[in-house]
Amino acid sequence: FEQHIGVPAIDHWWQTESGWPMLGLMTIDDQYKIKRASAGKPIPGYDIKIFDENGLELNPHHEGYLVIKLPLPPGAL
Repeated sequence: FEQHIGVPAIDHWWQTESGWPMLGLMTIDDQYKIKRASAGKPIPGYDIKIFDENGLELNPHHEGYLVIKLPLPPGAL
């Protein structure tokens, strides 16, 4: 698709309420590599962390539980 149309085809971690609105794959930054079928970076206004099952925060590139710190941004109403 990307080769023929010239725009990025974005296949990402998705959930209607909390997929792209919280962890978007933004295409405006040329230094940001998009990994297909993955979560992106936190959208401004969200403080999102990954924790293990013992409640300890994990370093980048580890799987765990998605935790969203309050307060939520105005768009989350």
